Amino acid sequence: LREFGGTDGEAFAVGLACGGRIKVLGELVVGQADGEATRGAMAVDVLAQLVTQREARVPVAYVADLDGTTRQLDSAQAYPDRFRLDRSGVEDAGRTFVAVHNPPLRMVVVGAVHIAQALMPMARLAGYDAVLVDPREAFGAQARFPGETIVHDWPDEALAKHGLDERTAVVTLTHDAKLDDPAIRQALGAPV
Repeated sequence: LREFGGTDGEAFAVGLACGGRIKVLGELVVGQADGEATRGAMAVDVLAQLVTQREARVPVAYVADLDGTTRQLDSAQAYPDRFRLDRSGVEDAGRTFVAVHNPPLRMVVVGAVHIAQALMPMARLAGYDAVLVDPREAFGAQARFPGETIVHDWPDEALAKHGLDERTAVVTLTHDAKLDDPAIRQALGAPV
C-alpha cells in the first residue's frame, strides 16, 4: 500500500492536479498452494470469481486485510455508501481496503436523431457504454453513427433484451410518441 500526496509537486506528479492524497494498493496474483494464503497477494481463484461477477454485472467488493493475508469478495450490501458513491478506499480503522467493482455505466439512447450524433460520443467520453436504439434503419445507420452500437428493434423490445438496472440511463430523443412512450414505460417498469 502506497500513499501519495503531501506537497503540491508530489500530488501533481501522480495525477492529483488539485492536490490531495491518494492510497494505491498493488498486489500480485498468485495460485494458492495447499490452501496457504500469501501476504499481499490475491489468489487466482478470487480473481476468477471477480471476473465472473463483473461479466454478470453484479456489484462486488474486493476486500483486502492490509495487516494479514485475507483477500475475499463481499457483497455491495456490506458497503452501501462506497457503492453508492462508486468509491474504493481504506476503511476508517485503516486495516481494510475495499475495492468497489460496480458494473459499468450504460446509456440507451432512443432515437437516431441529430442530437444523438453528438450525445453518443459524449456518453462514451463520460464513461458510459452507450447503445443507440431506433427501428428506422435509415436514421440508425452506420454512415450517420460510425462505430456506434445500433439496435434496430422497437425501443421497448430493445430495452427488455438489453436489461435495465440502476446503472443504466435511458434517453429518449425522437419526440415521436410511438417510439419514446413505450421506451419510457419500459424504463419505469410500467406496462407497455
